[in-house]
Amino acid sequence: MSHSRLPLSFPKTSRQGFVYESREDTTTHIGAAAIGQIITQEDAPPYIVVYHDIENILVTRWPGRLWHVKILATAQDQPATQANYTRATSIEVCEERSAARLFGPRGETVGSIQDLIPNLTLAQIEHLAHHATSAISSDYDAAWETWLAHAHPSDTPPEAQSVGVLTMNSNQLHSPLGYAFTLAHAQYCKRVRALAGSDAFEADEDGDEWLRAPWSEALTTLLAVIMGLGAPHLYEAENTALMTKVWQDLPA
Repeated sequence: MSHSRLPLSFPKTSRQGFVYESREDTTTHIGAAAIGQIITQEDAPPYIVVYHDIENILVTRWPGRLWHVKILATAQDQPATQANYTRATSIEVCEERSAARLFGPRGETVGSIQDLIPNLTLAQIEHLAHHATSAISSDYDAAWETWLAHAHPSDTPPEAQSVGVLTMNSNQLHSPLGYAFTLAHAQYCKRVRALAGSDAFEADEDGDEWLRAPWSEALTTLLAVIMGLGAPHLYEAENTALMTKVWQDLPA
């Protein structure tokens, strides 16, 4: 089956779907398995989680590998019926797909940004913070609203601004680019903590941690760059060009 014709989603009844495994996962099911290999485990967690829609695959670590699989046996304990995944105990490995597809049609570009985030330098973060403007925040906010209007027209537009938003649940979709924004946020915070420690964060009255400026400002630009380069159809042409230039001018 060719990559170009393989669907990006399957109905649950098809018993087909996708499995993503990152290089950092301590428990992997497919690993270095060959195409056509059958993988079976006992009916106990951790189960083989087979997603039926690429856009709903939860990506918490990067990089990784994405597989198209067939479900041969399912676990007795299953999630709610509306969940877009199945817990499997036996699968057949059908084909490897590009993991970049997890981030939409321009996933290669978004994936290259995700590749760099864990190694951002202070100079690069300063560059991103320098370009954090109210206009960039407004454009990011507008992109989310445009996407929401198209993804689920019946949804009521958010009353609050979407600046800094990482995900919205709309018609079982989470963002224009899957989980690209939540992944970028997690990777960036981990990198900032490695560079500056706890001084880069502050806690609110509930104990939740937030980035201090200028670290937070750099994150604002980083998210806008991912949106602009990964979903340029949600931006005006000149705004996409600006995001492209900001990223291209990132210090080496």
